[in-house]
Amino acid sequence: MSLQSEVKSVLSHFGRSPIEADTYLAALAIGSGTAAQIAQKTGEGRTKVYFHIKNLVRDGLLKE
Repeated sequence: MSLQSEVKSVLSHFGRSPIEADTYLAALAIGSGTAAQIAQKTGEGRTKVYFHIKNLVRDGLLKE
């Protein structure tokens, strides 16, 4: 199992959706970036990713 798969599994265990997990991993990979850059990396729409970023920030997993 890859590290990315393990992280997704742990996030899923704590109630995160697959899109939130992908958003989280993309944000970590990019470092300091925009919602548009994270969306491009995940292949999801920017507004959808922005929604998940807000949730991850609210829950303390990401910082603005």
